[in-house]
Amino acid sequence: MEGESSTSLDALYDILREKKIMRVEDIAAHFNVSKELVMEWGKILEAGELATINNPRIGKPTIKIAGYSGEESKQEQKKELSEADKIKKELENKENLAGMNKIVKNRNQGKINEAKKIISESRKRGYDNEFIKNMFSEKGWPPKLIEELLS
Repeated sequence: MEGESSTSLDALYDILREKKIMRVEDIAAHFNVSKELVMEWGKILEAGELATINNPRIGKPTIKIAGYSGEESKQEQKKELSEADKIKKELENKENLAGMNKIVKNRNQGKINEAKKIISESRKRGYDNEFIKNMFSEKGWPPKLIEELLS
């Protein structure tokens, strides 16, 4: 039954092998057929011991692949939850990084404003641009930024 399914019943079996369990109404919607027809398909699969029908008093009827206990679903849920946790953590990290970038930007802007004041005061005292440039270079300021500040 690998590859293309020759009948809707084959297709249903292929889907059940992949998903393990499905609600009858979801199968009916997928194949655009009645729930009654899906139940008939389920009975055929059940007769061949390929699937079982669960028709609870409360809740919706389901068809599950034979031998499926539900454990895989719990593992998949844990996997999905851990994926959701990873995404949440990644989002939190990005938000934290954005916050840190904003703090650094504000701090840097404060330093630039302070440097502009120092440059202005130094010029008032008669220091030339070369002296001011050397003063900032000794403090580790990037040469390109010093040039921008002096212009």
